Amino acid sequence: MILNLICLALSVGGLYISYRIYKEKHSGKPMICPLNGKCEIVLSSKYAKIAGIGLEYFGMLFYGILFVGNILILSGIVVSQQISVFLFVVACGGILFTIYLTIIQKFVLKSWCTWCLSSAFTTTFIFIVLVIKMFLK
Repeated sequence: MILNLICLALSVGGLYISYRIYKEKHSGKPMICPLNGKCEIVLSSKYAKIAGIGLEYFGMLFYGILFVGNILILSGIVVSQQISVFLFVVACGGILFTIYLTIIQKFVLKSWCTWCLSSAFTTTFIFIVLVIKMFLK
């Protein structure tokens, strides 16, 4: 149960990060990037969209699925094992995509987006929590 609460809290953090990126990108103002990052370069690159859809939307969907799934588990509405496997598969996809995007930042764009890295860390911690949960079953 504690691992679900941790995952829930991390998914709320991820939702905030994704929403913050969305809000900043669509404000019409230059993106504020903490720690001297180069968010504008990363978020305006061709890698910031898939099929014309900004990655921040996919981030909100990813974290939203994790949030709802953990709410369902914690409330007892669904069978915990089935949804846990589903969330683990979602997290596997998330961590693979995170690795890809981090490689793009490092080797292709040669620029770091602090918000993007925050999302990467959040996804990584969610993945670790769900791996631990899968092995504790």
